[in-house]
Amino acid sequence: MNHRWVSLAVLVSVVLVGCGGVEPAPASPPASESLKSAAQELVTCSTYCEWEGVSKSCTGTTCTAKQNDWVGCDGQYQYCAWEPLCEGDICDSVHGTECSPDRARLPCCYANYGGQGGCICTGGTWTCTL
Repeated sequence: MNHRWVSLAVLVSVVLVGCGGVEPAPASPPASESLKSAAQELVTCSTYCEWEGVSKSCTGTTCTAKQNDWVGCDGQYQYCAWEPLCEGDICDSVHGTECSPDRARLPCCYANYGGQGGCICTGGTWTCTL
């Protein structure tokens, strides 16, 4: 009787193999390869904003930029200031230099043209908001 079971098991095995049997599931790529391909799809764009004195950048699956104007990734845009946010020289470069007449006023810009400041001539030297 044992012989019959062995014969039946061999017959079933032969039929399964002959009909294609059960195929193993396809191997999935290693996690590091999946992350690597996803990271390769990201791109970075940047632009330098002259009036602000800064670079702006973004990372996404699509990106584009126009120098000194804008940068955009995946439909989200960052814009540069189109003109100085202030009038005059940089306050840091004027502060402490010679001036005349006493009590004269001079407009100046905070560092990186970040806003309007001012200087006043006191005792022959500019004193500026910094």
